[in-house]
Order: sequence, then C-alpha cells, then structure tokens
Amino acid sequence: MFCRHLPQYVFDDAMELTAKITTVAAYIYRNVFKDGKVAPLDPNKDWADNLATMLGFEDPMFHEMMRLYLVLHADHEGGNVSAHTTHLVGSALSDPYLCLAAGMNGLAGPLHGLANQVFFSLIDVTCDQASLTFFVMAGRYA
Repeated sequence: MFCRHLPQYVFDDAMELTAKITTVAAYIYRNVFKDGKVAPLDPNKDWADNLATMLGFEDPMFHEMMRLYLVLHADHEGGNVSAHTTHLVGSALSDPYLCLAAGMNGLAGPLHGLANQVFFSLIDVTCDQASLTFFVMAGRYA
C-alpha cells in the first residue's frame, strides 16, 4: 500500500490535523463572533453535535441542521476547487498542513462557495426537517 512508503510523521500530522479540525473551527468562530470560550469535545456526541455545541448553539434543530450541512459538505471527493487542490498538493507528498492550507486558499475564490449558497437558500425555502431531508437526499443521488 502507498501509505507504507510515507514517513510516519506525515501520517501522524494528517491524523492530528483531522482530529483537531472541529476544535480549530470552533475556536475561530468563537473568537470572531462570541466570547472565545469553547466547550470541550464530548466523546458521547457525534461530529455534528460536538461542532454545534462547541460553536455555542443548543437548539436541537440547529444540531440536526448541522448534521445535514456536514453531509452535504464532507463528501467532496475532489469535485470542487478546495478538495481538488488539497489532493493535487498532497500528490506531491507535501506536508499535510500545507495541503490543507492550499485547499483553504481555494475556498477564497468567488466561484467556490455555491454549495453553501444553495444550502442556505434551501433553508430559507423549507421550514421543516422532512422537506430539508428530502432535498438533501435528492441531491445526494441526483
């Protein structure tokens, strides 16, 4: 397997970065928009539930919306600028932190964020969870 040829520190960096991304995102949000205090990760919660709590939202509907939002955005597989850029830079065996930075720079382009805008327009149009779930599932299999 290809990973056996990578130095152990590359694997360690990738795993550390993946494990900390939720906490880093929450700290950025809380420092910019709130008081800077972030709740600790709860191992009994899923990823979306932890992120919503760490961002400071307690409404159960927000937690469910975060779950649906992450379903839409977590499965990029290289079809957009940031995921493709991350994969491309990684194919040169670059440091995982540099790969993530390259992908984040791709987010800055004005043509990248359309999925976010479509998602939030769905939120504006659909008020109930059943309708939103239908649109998410329809989009996944379209």
